[in-house]
Amino acid sequence: MITGMLTRMRIPAMVLAAGLAGSLPALAPALAVAEPLSLKFNVDVGGMRAFKVYYEGSMDTGRYVASARIKPAGLASLFISRRMNMSVKGRLDRLQAHPRAFSMTTGKKKKTKTATVSWSGDRVATWKRNPPRGEARRKAIRQAIAGRRVVDPLSMLVEEGLKGPERFCTGTWRIFDGHTVYDLRLRRKGQGMDPATGVPVQRCRMTYVPVAGMSEKKKRKALASPPVFDVAFAQVQDRDVGIIRVPVSATGRLKGRPFHARLARGRLGGRPLEERIVRNR
Repeated sequence: MITGMLTRMRIPAMVLAAGLAGSLPALAPALAVAEPLSLKFNVDVGGMRAFKVYYEGSMDTGRYVASARIKPAGLASLFISRRMNMSVKGRLDRLQAHPRAFSMTTGKKKKTKTATVSWSGDRVATWKRNPPRGEARRKAIRQAIAGRRVVDPLSMLVEEGLKGPERFCTGTWRIFDGHTVYDLRLRRKGQGMDPATGVPVQRCRMTYVPVAGMSEKKKRKALASPPVFDVAFAQVQDRDVGIIRVPVSATGRLKGRPFHARLARGRLGGRPLEERIVRNR
């Protein structure tokens, strides 16, 4: 039952990691160095502890870096040894994130799949995957990313974090992680108290729509019932830039199994995240 669960959790885990990147403090043009952010999430699948997600990131006025790790936890660690690691570095310009280099590795220690992507401006310049995709899938990927703006999953929410409240969590993003191409459709779901953490949050619904790079069978299944994830963002007081959004929980279903991610530990600028949460808004 647990075998293969990490593969099934790939998209929500990537969405969560992207959400972590989106919480980086980067709203003040005069800011020289942003406060570092580190977060740890516990992820339950079907009511059972399955994974942990770790995030580290920082940015200043001209650049950003972010990394995320996903690993099995609890009973899942007894049955599977799959891991996922991703990282990105890029530049910031006029409230837009422009990735320069992204890498992602997934799989077991002795059997991994790696991918790297580089950009020139807003267009993908080069990408490489090991083991390589077949020509049919490579052609589909080339068609899906040609002539349009494409970003990696971490950079997507870096830019979302730069948006004002009117534009936050709206529109559709074309995402490429070196393995597959997919769209994420974002829609605001209002605000309220988060039952998992007891803090006021803003909710963002993310719908995954496959585009290219996966098998036709997986693509048909996902298109027939697109995975949907709700991510709750708490408002946090940053020392330099004021209010920022930090994800504190996420819920959804994938292949019939409910999953729930909850912030287990967080620090912003070296201080516990709970000390920085704004509770009177």
